[in-house]
Amino acid sequence: MKQVKAVIFDMDGLLVDSEPIQFETSKLLFRRHGHRFTVRHLRKFLGIRLIDELTTLKHHWKLSQGVNELQNERKDIFLKLVRQKLHLSRGASELLEFLRKVGLPIGLGTSADSWFVDEVMEKFNIRHYFDAIVDAGGVKKGKPNPEVYLKVAERLKVSPKNCLVLEDAINGVAAAKNADMMCFAIPNPYIPKKHYQGADQIFQSLQEVTRSLIEIRNNRKKYNSR
Repeated sequence: MKQVKAVIFDMDGLLVDSEPIQFETSKLLFRRHGHRFTVRHLRKFLGIRLIDELTTLKHHWKLSQGVNELQNERKDIFLKLVRQKLHLSRGASELLEFLRKVGLPIGLGTSADSWFVDEVMEKFNIRHYFDAIVDAGGVKKGKPNPEVYLKVAERLKVSPKNCLVLEDAINGVAAAKNADMMCFAIPNPYIPKKHYQGADQIFQSLQEVTRSLIEIRNNRKKYNSR
């Protein structure tokens, strides 16, 4: 495995356990407009920028509302649920603390809008861990295009080949690999594991990722001491 010199997190569904809330929000939103948002839709749009998702569904269902109107309506629903139910993913705090302790730069590359990033950073008081953050507003093309991860690497001043991306979405894994980065996947519960073959390794949780990085670090120390 290439040497890891920086770790880049996805946010939605990876750093925070937000996918059940995202699903509930979309179901509530489109129910208001006479349509049924299903797991099939959720799987299709995992890792995709919200504006791209809403644009696609507006045209598919021929909705009279504009994309901005739908976006604002969805934001109101989502924020209420986030403030009631959102929590960090299992092992996230421990992994962030470990990375900071060993001095590895930490980045965030997300398809989420900046207001949601701000909400997460403030709710859990974790902004100080991140050396670079790029959200949906900072890119022209969303995942699986590699732009978001390449921009994070540039801001971290680390070569893409030495960046490790942590992802839960297939589009995110593809974005990481398209950026020539290593990628550890923690599969989203809505997606079968067989679809994550593009990842370098697959883990059940961020706790397992921490244990793996500790092992890699210890093995590298032993090798260098010979």
